[in-house]
Amino acid sequence: MGSFAPISEYGIIGSLETCVPVSTDAAIDWVCFPSVNSSSLFAAILDADRGGEFTISRIEGDPYGCRPRNRN
Repeated sequence: MGSFAPISEYGIIGSLETCVPVSTDAAIDWVCFPSVNSSSLFAAILDADRGGEFTISRIEGDPYGCRPRNRN
């Protein structure tokens, strides 16, 4: 079962068109794009198992730093 950070662990990045809550571990669990009234692209904040997310993290021992990965 997936999980997400408490709402107090999120900050907002945004523009005049949209905004994205980003957790302290760099996970984007919710985003509507290209505007706030569009359908969501990631919705893990609503369903941690099936909602989808985008996370940037370093892979331990990887000399190249970050690489994309699919959790499924």
